[in-house]
Amino acid sequence: FDDEGEIMDMTDMYMLTLEQEILNEHAATVMADLWRLKKKAAAEGDEVRTLIFDDMISLLARIKPQIVWPENDSKEKLAELRGRIDGVYEIATRCGKKAA
Repeated sequence: FDDEGEIMDMTDMYMLTLEQEILNEHAATVMADLWRLKKKAAAEGDEVRTLIFDDMISLLARIKPQIVWPENDSKEKLAELRGRIDGVYEIATRCGKKAA
């Protein structure tokens, strides 16, 4: 069923599944980038940045499974999750740039 309670056709279901897969891959890529930033911060001995990146990784680890939750099976909810993922990534990249 879609947001209005209507039965979804196969094309709509396929597109939603495809969007979920793309968002899942995006979240995995962001998480990998955060791991690299955390590893770099640890190698530089920056404990504060290491903890910040660790917290961001934990946050993404909680967001990522939500991509396939039944209550998030709409384009709007997936866009909201993408915004949360991108927000974490934006903060991380700013934190990484300030340290460089």
